[in-house]
Amino acid sequence: MNCKECGRQIPDGALFCKYCGAQVEKQAAETEDVAAPIQHPRRRAKKKRGPKPAAILAVVLILAAGVAAGVLIWKNSGQTPGSDAPPAEVQAPAVTASISPRNSQVEVGSSLVLSTKLSDTAQTPKSVTWQSSDTTIATVSDGIVRGVAPGQVQITAKLALESGKSIEAETTVRVVSPSVVYTLSVTPADVSLHVGDATRLETQLDPAPEADVTAERTDWTSDNTAVATIADGRITGVAVGTAKITVTLTLSNGQAVTASVPVTVTQQPAPAQTPENNTQTQQPAQQQPAQQQSQTPTPAQPSQSQGTSTDYILPTSNTALVSYDTLRPLSDWQLRLARNEIYARHGRRFNDAQLQAYFDGKSWYHGTIAPDAFDASVLNDTELANIARIQEVEAQRK
Repeated sequence: MNCKECGRQIPDGALFCKYCGAQVEKQAAETEDVAAPIQHPRRRAKKKRGPKPAAILAVVLILAAGVAAGVLIWKNSGQTPGSDAPPAEVQAPAVTASISPRNSQVEVGSSLVLSTKLSDTAQTPKSVTWQSSDTTIATVSDGIVRGVAPGQVQITAKLALESGKSIEAETTVRVVSPSVVYTLSVTPADVSLHVGDATRLETQLDPAPEADVTAERTDWTSDNTAVATIADGRITGVAVGTAKITVTLTLSNGQAVTASVPVTVTQQPAPAQTPENNTQTQQPAQQQPAQQQSQTPTPAQPSQSQGTSTDYILPTSNTALVSYDTLRPLSDWQLRLARNEIYARHGRRFNDAQLQAYFDGKSWYHGTIAPDAFDASVLNDTELANIARIQEVEAQRK
């Protein structure tokens, strides 16, 4: 047994502890008086089981979904938690525009059709304005692009929406040279004609155009209308000189081809308008019987000594260029006489009885050459120029 005081083991029946001297009997007695507690078999305490993992996971998922929904609602409302401000209006996606086809190509002279499209198909633009970054390369109107010269341009479409806003779209268009290049030729290639004469020019394309290529427009121009005029391919000589006639054909494929021809206008070797074709009816002041035509024509030599200056309409028409100011005041009959007076100086006779009678009355006139035998080469340059001027004034009065 053990000592109650020091706890050391002592022999059974000892009255005192040999270690501490404590009285053992009293301890024993006291020990005996104390009823030993009733020993009951131990019961194993039941362990409390916690919630199952599946249930915990379900609860966590439900809580997470609730939090996420709350955050989403808060973001969409634009409202700070705890704020009394009304939720912000949800903005619709921005409307964009595009052009179709994109990054396209067109030949010089040809056309390309572009169209616009809105991202919101429920909307329709009020208007569309088109613009080219370089009209010398390509032009655009109502979405139709026409190639002008090789190069690259930006085509912009500005769309006005019903909301009052405007949006733009761009696309690149490359202009290339046409696969078929036409050339234009004119026949005749060189024109010579007399004053008052006319001739027609013909045009030809090379190579021969395809069935779908036609000449939509033909423009004729003269760089000197005082010498030669042109209308629908018909040239008319107006006065002595030179001019250049140019024709431009605009084809249905947009190409424009040009050709030019030089024109030389010379004076008529004989009067462009013979006295016999003039219908002037005014009678001359004097009439005398016509002289008989000589069997052997001999040109008369004009001389200023023959007759006085008052016997001539234009006394110096064979030696000096007559001014327009001198010609314009003359009557139609006087202009006719002045023009034929130049021929009469060289002895030409006239089929028109009025003209013949008039010149027969002049002291300087010696008519010996029949009209069809007269050689206009005897006229000098001054006389030819004066004839042209008189004809020009006469033509202006018609």
